[in-house]
Amino acid sequence: MADLTLDAITAAAASERGALAATVLAAEARRGAEVWGPLCGEPYAAGMEAIYEGYLLHYGQPRLFAPRDDGERLLCGDHLYAQGLVWIAATGDLDAIDALATLIGTAAVVRTRGGEDNDLWAATALALAGVIDHEELSRAARALRLEEDTMPVAALVAGRDVSEARLAHSSLTAAT
Repeated sequence: MADLTLDAITAAAASERGALAATVLAAEARRGAEVWGPLCGEPYAAGMEAIYEGYLLHYGQPRLFAPRDDGERLLCGDHLYAQGLVWIAATGDLDAIDALATLIGTAAVVRTRGGEDNDLWAATALALAGVIDHEELSRAARALRLEEDTMPVAALVAGRDVSEARLAHSSLTAAT
């Protein structure tokens, strides 16, 4: 997969009109590699990484885009959330769409509270890969969102090889 997924995201963005195309960074100016795509694999990697880039535009340090102001950050982030969901919808996998929609909403709630969502991202990627049951993920995300209970999500990723992705996520979401 290398960075082909990121190339697909920037190519799609460059073909758009307006703010999204105007903010695409050249390949040599990118600030990081794929984080969750390698965990979830094909056919979900491009959608997952597009959604993640949208998230980074809202809450972190984007890898592929350099918006000029907060309005452009929000607009571009929302566009990438939508693009990622469109790519996932093209697979026809309703569980994957549900998992990613839940991820977007739950991560927003957690970030608003000042909480940590690293395990949520890892668990969602692993659910897309078929490693974690979608129903278990849904229950754990609900507990995190409604009860601020981090334990169910943490239990889903405990003992799994997600350290590299978690480290990359932490560096991209450190205080900006």
